[in-house]
Amino acid sequence: MMIITLSKKDFKKFVKYCEYWKKVLNLLNWKIYYSFSSIEHLAQVEINYSGRNATITLSTVWEMPDNTLINIEEELERTALHEILELLLSPLEYLASDRKWDAEEYRRNMHEIIRVFENILEKKY
Repeated sequence: MMIITLSKKDFKKFVKYCEYWKKVLNLLNWKIYYSFSSIEHLAQVEINYSGRNATITLSTVWEMPDNTLINIEEELERTALHEILELLLSPLEYLASDRKWDAEEYRRNMHEIIRVFENILEKKY
């Protein structure tokens, strides 16, 4: 395994990318806290759906397969996007875990997510 130790500068870039994708995906009603510590994954998000807040943790150490060609900058942005997409989809996960699952509420949340993608794609194409 190849070990990559990230710096505080990398962490600041990661936060910048998260904040960028938060804005692009219109998740402005979410409060996101960030932490930088050793965890098992590249990054993870812990979500408090009802409180509309989340903590995104970037690992200080990344383990990659040997001979992996990695561009840290691109990987930081891809990882940030991944965590923010988890946040975007969290309403569906929350509703799916609710014992009093409401199909109408699920559809409403699904369409909110679709509108986010429509707005993004409309600007791009």
